[in-house]
Order: sequence, then structure tokens, then C-alpha cells
Amino acid sequence: MVTKTANYDLSSRNTFRMRVRCALYVEVTAEEDLLALDWASLPQPVMVMGGGSNLLFTQDFPGTVLHCGMRFTRPSGPRNDKDAQLVASFVIPSEASVSPTLVTLGAGVVFDDFCAWAAAEGLWGPENLSLIPGEVGASAVQNIGAYGVEAKDIIAEIRAYDRTTGQFVTIDPATCAYGYRTSKFKTEWKGRFVITAVTYRLSRTPQPKLDYGGIRKALEEMGVSMGSQTVASRPLPTRTDPSNDVAAVGPSLLHGRGWPWVCEPTLTPISSNALRIPPYSSLGCGVRLRR
Repeated sequence: MVTKTANYDLSSRNTFRMRVRCALYVEVTAEEDLLALDWASLPQPVMVMGGGSNLLFTQDFPGTVLHCGMRFTRPSGPRNDKDAQLVASFVIPSEASVSPTLVTLGAGVVFDDFCAWAAAEGLWGPENLSLIPGEVGASAVQNIGAYGVEAKDIIAEIRAYDRTTGQFVTIDPATCAYGYRTSKFKTEWKGRFVITAVTYRLSRTPQPKLDYGGIRKALEEMGVSMGSQTVASRPLPTRTDPSNDVAAVGPSLLHGRGWPWVCEPTLTPISSNALRIPPYSSLGCGVRLRR
């Protein structure tokens, strides 16, 4: 189903609750909706928006905001089921426990719901990414990451609508030029593809990644077994410490929860030491500052 609303108030659609409007807001809930859209008639530019957690509007948006509200599974095929809950049908079981388990989610699924569900199902892979705001589709655009894990580490393939050809395509993540919070979707492919689904490669074999920062030490102090699913089923302790509490920063960030999506500043090791802020190794010769 396609829903169109002119002069739409976006305050409920961005996590900073900026009181701005767009000329037209369009929500689609099935892939065929994208084929039915008259793209040329839409107010320009067209911006695809997920949960709105990586945006800071400073004024009204003159074009069209498009939201993909798809919540479907494969291999049974896409379905119009926006309100579907995460259930076992999202899993394509592996023949052996050591083999990857493929999970395909519609672009409109809340990513943190996926993390919580995977933990409950005994599936490993996205646990370090829990509590990151936003939706599944955006995870493949932004290459979201936290605590030594990035979306690219578990993405198996991406399904998208190519606006230049009017066809659906399957994209190999190896071609996306993933980097620190970036990809081709944000550069040379910007505005070309509308992601409708992402397939993640998970595992039923416990494989916690705990060597980033003080995660291992914090879990040891909590008495959590390193090989236990408990690691994945609870929020990482450093995620919930006061330094990551955006509500404490100020009223304007009360609903933001946007910190994991904002690129951390990169400084030279000398600058980091001068500021006495714990650094974390990054690509190249720079270091990133922990939020």
C-alpha cells in the first residue's frame, strides 16, 4: 500500500524531534509499491528515510521523504505485513550448526528489535549492535557499528530497487565499499537505490566479540560467562553507562539516541593524549574518541 501525505510534519519521524515539514511524505509497505510510484511527479529531491536517527533538519524539506515500511521474510517471498512481529519464520535454518544461518528482514524492521530477537533465538552476530537506533535498511547504508562490530561484518546481501533502471537488484556487500559509517549508498550511489531488504549472516555457534574497550572486563565483573548466550541477551554494559546517556546531555537530545550513528572524531594520537580522552584504534594513523 502507498500512503501519501502533503505538507507532512516530520517531528515524529526524526529522533531529534525537529519541527519541520516536507512537501510530500510517502510510505510504501510492499516492493510492488515502488513500481507503481510515478517518480517524475514527486516533489524533488526524493530522500529515503528510515528511523530518522541520522538526520538533523534545520529547515523544512522541499521535496519528498520516502519511507520503506516493509516487514517481510524470505525465502517465502515479500509480503505486505508492516505490523508483523519478529518470529521464527525469519530464520532460514542451516543444515549444520557451524554453517551460517541466513536471516532476511524487510527494510522497515527496527534494527534493535532484530538484535533482541536474534539473542532470544540463540543467534550470534548482531549482539554488539544492540540499542543502535534506526531500521534495517539504513544499517546497510550507514554501515552502523559499535564495540568492534559493523553491519558489513554480518551482511550477506542487499535487495534494492534501482531507480535508474526501474528494476529490483541483489547487491553483493563486497561491492558497497564499506568503511567507517560510509558506503557507496552515501557517495556515488546516493539517491539511486531504495533498499527493501537485507540478509544477514548469523551463527548458532557462540562467538562473542568482547575485545573492544572495556567490554570483556565489565562482563567479567558482572559474572557473565564468555561462552554464554547471556552475553548477547543483555545490553552491553558500556552502552548504558552515563557517558552514553543522551538524556543527560540536554533536552534537545532527550529522544535522540543518535550517538552510535554519528561519526566519532578522528584525531592524531598526540592530540588525543593531550585531551586525556581514551582513544580507540581506527584505520590509518588516526585514533577515534570514545563517546
